Amino acid sequence: MQRNGEHRRGITRRKALTLGLALLLAAAVPKSATATPARAALLDESWGPPPQRVGLQVGHLRIDELPDDQARLRGQTGGGGGGVREVDVNLAVVERTAALLAARGVIVDILPAAVPRGYVADAFVTVHCDASSDAGARGFKLARYRASALPAHDDALLAALRARYATATGLPWDENITRAMSGYYAYNQRLYQSVISPRTPAVIIELGYLTNPGDRALLVGGGGLIAAALTLGILDFLALAPSLREAGRGDRPVGALGRS
Repeated sequence: MQRNGEHRRGITRRKALTLGLALLLAAAVPKSATATPARAALLDESWGPPPQRVGLQVGHLRIDELPDDQARLRGQTGGGGGGVREVDVNLAVVERTAALLAARGVIVDILPAAVPRGYVADAFVTVHCDASSDAGARGFKLARYRASALPAHDDALLAALRARYATATGLPWDENITRAMSGYYAYNQRLYQSVISPRTPAVIIELGYLTNPGDRALLVGGGGLIAAALTLGILDFLALAPSLREAGRGDRPVGALGRS
C-alpha cells in the first residue's frame, strides 16, 4: 500500500510539473497573430528590420483616373514611336523590375498614374520613355523634385540608377532635363494634393527615345537588360540609405529604412 501511495504521489508531482511548464509556455508564446504594440515592437527588434518597400510607377498607365486636383493632366497619355506606345514599354519594364526586386525580398507596389496620397516607401521610381520630333534625339535622363525635402536621398537614388543604367545599356546621358521632370506631378506637393509623401525618396527616369530607331530597339527588345539595371540601381540605393540617415544630413525618410 505504501508503495502504491508513493506511486500516486509521483504521478501527481509529474502532472503538476507538466501543467506548470504548459502555463509558462503559454505565457511566453503569443496567443494570436494580433499582438500588442509592445509585443510587436519586441518581435520586430528580435527578428530584424521590416522588409524594404519600393514603389514603381508605370508612367501614363490609366491616366484618365487621375484625381480632380490633377484633372488637367488626364489627356497626357504618353508618347510613342515606330508603332510602339510608351505606356506599353513602361508597363513591361516595371513588371520585370518588380519581379526581380521581389525575388530579393523587397516589397514592390506597381502603381498607375494616380498615386496613393501620402504614399510612403523606401524609394519611388516613376518609369517613362521619351519622344521627340527630332529622330536624332537619344539617350536617357533622370530627375528628382527640385524642392525635395530630402535631396541627399533623392540624389543618391538618382546617382545609383544613372550609374547602373549607363553601364548596362550604353545609352548616352541626355542633358535635356525639363521642368516637367523636376516638378513631376506625383511628388510636386506645391501644385497638387494627391502626391506621395515628401519623405519618400523619389526620381523619374526617361529610359530612352521611342522616336530614335536605336533607342527604340533597346526599349522594345532589351526589357530584361533594362529591368536588371533598374533593379541593381535600386538595390544599391537601398543598401546606401541607412548610412545617409546615420550621417545626420537632415533629410530622413519614414519608410522601412527611416522609421523614427
